[in-house]
Amino acid sequence: MMPKIDRTPDAKRDFREIFYYIAQDNVEAAKRLIQRFEQKLQLIASMPGIGADRTELRAGV
Repeated sequence: MMPKIDRTPDAKRDFREIFYYIAQDNVEAAKRLIQRFEQKLQLIASMPGIGADRTELRAGV
């Protein structure tokens, strides 16, 4: 089972804007990029303990 990824409204908007910007020139490239983003998000979500703790980056978020 794949982990659930919760996206903020801002993140969803960013993905749409990135997609539409790239799609102006190349729809297939835009689809591939979003697919790669999704793959990377799944990878990160499947290994929540990977990497260094950077809780200081969350201050004020």
